[in-house]
Amino acid sequence: MTEHVLVFGVGSDTPARMRAFGERTGQRVTASLMCRPEHLAGIVDIGAYERIVVVGRDASDEEWIALARSVHTVDPVTGIGSFHDDCRPQAAVVAQVLGLDACTPELVELLGDEHATRERLIRAGVEDAAAGEAESVGGLPAGDRYRVAALSEQGEHQVVAVVRTYLDPVGRGEVGHAVPAPLGSTARASVERRVVAALEALGVECGPTRTEVVLTGDGPRVLAVRLGADGDELGSMVTGATGVDLVESQFRQVLGEKVLPGIRAVLDAPGSPARGEALWFAGARARGTLVEVAGADGERPDAVTLRVVGVPGTDLAGSRDGFARLAWARAHAATAEEAVALAREAVGGLSFVIRFPASQGELP
Repeated sequence: MTEHVLVFGVGSDTPARMRAFGERTGQRVTASLMCRPEHLAGIVDIGAYERIVVVGRDASDEEWIALARSVHTVDPVTGIGSFHDDCRPQAAVVAQVLGLDACTPELVELLGDEHATRERLIRAGVEDAAAGEAESVGGLPAGDRYRVAALSEQGEHQVVAVVRTYLDPVGRGEVGHAVPAPLGSTARASVERRVVAALEALGVECGPTRTEVVLTGDGPRVLAVRLGADGDELGSMVTGATGVDLVESQFRQVLGEKVLPGIRAVLDAPGSPARGEALWFAGARARGTLVEVAGADGERPDAVTLRVVGVPGTDLAGSRDGFARLAWARAHAATAEEAVALAREAVGGLSFVIRFPASQGELP
């Protein structure tokens, strides 16, 4: 049996993983790619695609549809894959035209608008406060922040992991994550119930989602719901902590498989979650030019990975939250708390040399 998946946007290593999965299961899985020019640099293995169609940034839905039809004519498409946040609207429109299963254009549009999402949740009785733009940190909902990874299948929902997100107290940017979140059973259950209620109210039918939640004194509040699994380190942290690979689960759904029973079996197995995972960022709240990152060559446990992303010459002009990320550490341990301690210790051994201009600015 041959499956041909039309992938939209950044495919990363997913097409190669689909092909390898097909080889393990006795299927032939091929992939074609439709993307914008800026996505070409992110192609991990160009040989993983049968063909690549590059579409201009300002192209209309009609152009995407016409080009997708051309691909479908020469090589019938059996599934639509959209594994990152880019090009989801175009993937949804094409799937609808080709009669293939995928998130509807209406759902993609709804979840792309946080105000509309919240209004839907209010009408459904899941939330009771409208979204708005805060003018200060004090205007934000108080409480700890969480990111909830879930998988939906035919309108049925399963929370896979609750991730604790740690915020910088000054700029409110994210400085770290831990999974499983250090939560009591009652609080965790309330978070999971609220997320499932939100997914039901929004009409999510299939695929992975990540829901931003704040746990207040009045219980959990849903801040946003986004389609897809977390990418990069956060996604693999969820896999390490639970044994569930949400990216693989998503492409197996694209290939027509039912994955929810298997996920539940993994989550219910003795000893789950398997371990605690943590990710912690190191950075500087400063303006200037990065000269050197020192301390990265020291010895550290095998359970810790340290990655320096800031290179000499980087302009530290400040980010939206005022915190420029220059390195990160990922760690695993028996518990999330132990993993956080290991990751923070690793980034704590770094120091940054930054050059500041001597100019004192304009004269009065």
